[in-house]
This record gives sequence, structure tokens and C-alpha cells, in this order.
Amino acid sequence: MVLLALCVEFARLAVEVPWNASYRTIALQYVTIETVIVGLFLVALYFVGQRHGVGVAAGIVAMLLVGIANYFVFLFKGAAITPADLLALGTAAEVSGSYVYEIDPAVVQAISYACVGIACSVYVLPVTPASPDVPLLQRRPLRCAFAAALCLVALGCFVTIPQYGSDFGVYLNHWDAMVSSSKQGFWPCFIKELQALKVPVPEGYSAEEAEEDESELAAAYDEGTGESRAEAEDQFDEEQPSVIVIMNESYSDLSIYQDIADAGYEGTTFFNTGLTDAIAKGDCYVSIFGGGTCNTEFEALTGVNLHYVGEYKYPYTQVSFSNVECMPRTFKNLGYETTAIHPNLASNWNRSLVYEQMGFDTFYDIDSFQGADTYHGDVSDTATYDKILEVLEDSDDPQFVLDVTMQNHSPYTTGTIPASDRTSYSTDDFARVNDSQLNEYIACINESDDALEAFIGELRTLDRPVVVLFFGDHQPSLADEYNDASYPGDSDVVHAEREFHTEYFIWANYDVAGSDQTSEVRDESASAVGDVLMEAIGAPLTDFQKATLVSRTGMPVFNIDGYQDASGTWNAYDSDGNATGDTAQTESLLAYVTYLEYGSVVN
Repeated sequence: MVLLALCVEFARLAVEVPWNASYRTIALQYVTIETVIVGLFLVALYFVGQRHGVGVAAGIVAMLLVGIANYFVFLFKGAAITPADLLALGTAAEVSGSYVYEIDPAVVQAISYACVGIACSVYVLPVTPASPDVPLLQRRPLRCAFAAALCLVALGCFVTIPQYGSDFGVYLNHWDAMVSSSKQGFWPCFIKELQALKVPVPEGYSAEEAEEDESELAAAYDEGTGESRAEAEDQFDEEQPSVIVIMNESYSDLSIYQDIADAGYEGTTFFNTGLTDAIAKGDCYVSIFGGGTCNTEFEALTGVNLHYVGEYKYPYTQVSFSNVECMPRTFKNLGYETTAIHPNLASNWNRSLVYEQMGFDTFYDIDSFQGADTYHGDVSDTATYDKILEVLEDSDDPQFVLDVTMQNHSPYTTGTIPASDRTSYSTDDFARVNDSQLNEYIACINESDDALEAFIGELRTLDRPVVVLFFGDHQPSLADEYNDASYPGDSDVVHAEREFHTEYFIWANYDVAGSDQTSEVRDESASAVGDVLMEAIGAPLTDFQKATLVSRTGMPVFNIDGYQDASGTWNAYDSDGNATGDTAQTESLLAYVTYLEYGSVVN
């Protein structure tokens, strides 16, 4: 028993030490939770090994591998492994080859702990040898099998029956998941996230009340839109414009960080100053930072905000979209041909299945870009825009095209930027290695900006109506250090929201009824940009879309980290994840209608 206890502790250390510099300060209650989880797992293997240490040793190795995997995930993503990550292993494998893997002393220390634990397991032996001279049901193999099953049942109960939040006090930090993971340990936080996989049901929810709320909000929208919307609807029915949605990898303007602006960087030229005839443009508030591309794509295509889905979730890898309303299905039902473009593996973020469920007719993945021009090691933005033009040229029917680009994907240590495109911005607060990554990133964005300008120029010459929605999926993870250095005195929510936004615009090559098309600047949630596009061009809107659009009066912008109230002030959600004050009613109504149209469908 002493040897088993030592094995459990060394296995627990093997999980924590590689990535968690604060493992010594984890509170006793969380150490106890983690010890029970690891202990039940190892004891089950102890009995599987017929009370020999071989099963225990295998369990220690498994825990070490979890710890090392967590180390690399933390190194590259700045977060611990979550249950949703396990459902996206295919995507992780595809991008993993671009990174440099280095082992630091903490990993070596963890390996040492694991070796000591394995050495202890060598001496885990039965006190007495097995004897065949006992009744069958009392023989060691059957008794061990029964004990192992009992341990696994106990482990299953321990991770499913107690609510790790309310019963054990496990919490998830809203701003930095690593804070909660490092202070409470990997396994308690992992199980807390596992318990929250389903879309949460709003407090007091009933389908009847949600339907009534949605109808009232939709009626309020219809009453307030006026003649401009009617004119746009008539025009849409007549023109049937093709719709292009471009989600540009890591596209954002890092000149918002003072250190970078002081270095002389002014942001993207075409987006900031050259695009003067957009329907709307501004900041696009997303629910991810540094990675998790599919979540911004999900928000934009479905109109569902991740705030109502929950933290650390990737719907593309977790739910079926066969019955979820989304832009591609809407336009397909209107008679449009629907095309998705992503110049990487179709399996990334489960897109091959999701796109089929969403109603896309055609999916051009990396196999369709053999020999295409590359930039920064990936298929260039220009190559994907050429594919869009090809789709438009091949058919006179109205088209809905989604383009998810790859050119600007991390890491920014490739050294592949042409000499003529390299920049040399130097900030005051960081060593050369940080600014080197910054300059590689800026070179990528400059290239994206040039490609975008050329693409819009091509669309201007087309003799068919086309509307474009363009937005970035997230900021690069390198922005975090510049944010901390430039604005150390921010409130948590303001600090986070500076990182959790990109840029967007909606543009058309024809005169859209009811729109001035003077590049009006207004911020939007990523979950709203698709609805705003459809509203602007007069496309049919569902009651859910109308409800979310009209709700922007009370809560103009929000994401998983916080929300703006009617005055434009950023606020944090309360401890239950709800808006407060005058915004509470609006947020509550949105929670109801979102669960009605999405949560109840996928749960």
C-alpha cells in the first residue's frame, strides 16, 4: 500500500510538473481530488496486472505522457488540454509539424519522477503466490478482475456524479484558463470542463416562453426596420447577388498596441484607408485568441455566440449541424450554389463532415491547390481569391462561397518571408526574438492586405452583383505580451477584449438599396456579422436573426469574455456568467432564443 501510494504521487507529479510552475502551491483540496482520480486509475491497473506492478508502471507512463502533451499545448497555445482538444486531434496533428519542440528542465524533472515511480512499481508484488487449489470464483484472476472493475466504476462515479464547481469548488478563470489549471491542477479542471460539454440550459428556460420572446423580438425588428429594409428585400429578390464570406487567418491590426504603434507600425493600408465604399467596417469581437479558428467560423455562419455555448468548446468537433440553421443552408435553400474553400486538409476541425451537414455543394481543400502559389509556407490568399473568381466565372447562377485562408497561420519563426517584404519594426520592451516574430507576422498581413486590394479591384470589374463579408478569425498569440507591456493597468475585461477582436468589413460591387456605402465604422460581434450582411442586402431573415439583430440596441457587442452595454462600456459577466444592470434583460432574452434555436437542437 505504501508503494502504491508512492506510485500515485509520482504519477500525479508527472502530470503536473512539465507545464505547471505552481504545482507546489496547489491547495490541498485540489491535490486530494487529483490524487483520487490518479489513484483509482492506477489501482485499477494494479488489479489488471494481477496485483503486480506492471500495470501501475504503464499507468505512470500514461500520466507522464499527459503531462508532456500538456507542456507542448501550453507552449504553443498558452492553455492546458481540454476535452474539446481531444476531439480535434486530427487538426492538431496537421499543424504540429510547423512547430519546434524543445524539452525544458521541468520535463526532465517530470521524467525523473516517473522513473522513481516506475522503480517503486517494480516492488509491487502479491504477498502470497496465486494458488489453483481454491474454488473458481475465489481465484486471483477473477477477484482481481472484479476489483479492477470496481475501481473503474468508482472512478466513473467520481468524475460524473459530483459537480466539480458547486461540490468541490473547482473554478475556471474567465480570462486565463492557465491560472485556474495551474492553481487547481490539471485533472480537476479537465473534469470540470468535461462536465460542461453540453450547451447549458438558461435558468428558468421553457420552450414556450422562448418562442414567445423570439416572436416579440422579431416583431420589434420588423416594426423598426422601415422602408429601407423593404427596398433592400425587393432588390435582393431581383438581383440575387453572389455572397463571398472570407475568414482570413490571424488577420488583425496590431497597431492597437502602444508599443507596436510607437515603433512606427500604422496597420494595414488598404483596410484602414483604401476601402472607402464599404457598407460597414470596424472591429469584430471574437471568442478566441491565438487559435481555435473554427469557433469564429462557427459564430459567423450560425449567428450563435460562444457565450451561450460555453468555454473551451469547439462545436465543429462536438455536434451535428444537420439541423442547425446557418448561412450556407439558407442560401442553398434560396437556389444558390454553395462552395467552401480551405487550402489545407479537409479533416481540419472536422470541416469535411461539418460542411456537408451545413449544405455546401462543393469543398475545395488542399488537393485542389496542388502547385498553387504559397506565402509563409502555406497557400497564399491570392490563390484562394483566384479560386473564388474561378467559381464565379464557371456559373451564372448566384453563388455562396466561404473562403477560410491559411497564409498567415502561426508560427512566425519560419524565416520564409521574401527579403523585399521584410519589415524591421523594433519595440522598446522586448528582445529581438519577439520583434522578429512580430515582423514576420506584419509581413504576412501586409501581403494579405495587398491581395485583398487586388481581389476587390477584380470584383469591381465583374458584370454581376457580388457582396463580400471579410473578417479575421483571431489575433496571433504573440499579441499577448505586447498587450501586457502596453497596458498594464487595464481592468481584466478591457485588457482581454483588446486581444479578443479582429477587423471586418461588408462590401458590395453594386449600389445596395438603403445603404450609403461610405464605410460606416461600427463594431460587431463575430456572431452578428453574417446577420448584418444578410440584413444589409435584403436577404431573408429568420426570427432568430431578427431577434439577435434587434437586441444590439441593448447589448451592442459581446463575446465569451464580456459585453458592451448601451453606453459602449465593456463589462464582465457575473460569477454565473450573466450580464448585469440594464443589460441583464436583453442578455436573458438572447439566452432563451439562442437555446431554443441552437442549444435544444444539438443537446
